[in-house]
Amino acid sequence: MEYINLKERKDILQLGFKDKDDNIIKDKNGNEVFIEFDLGDIELPLKYNKCLNLIEQAKRNI
Repeated sequence: MEYINLKERKDILQLGFKDKDDNIIKDKNGNEVFIEFDLGDIELPLKYNKCLNLIEQAKRNI
């Protein structure tokens, strides 16, 4: 069997979360909770704009 070695991607941005006491938030398995952005995704600006529009629409509906 042959394997492909994947290089670490430099265009991935991960943003972690901390609580009010500056402790890193972890899930029930002890892994850090974070959101991840693929900065190499050419559709990222479109997804961002869609997100902003959905937020504005939710505000109007409230």
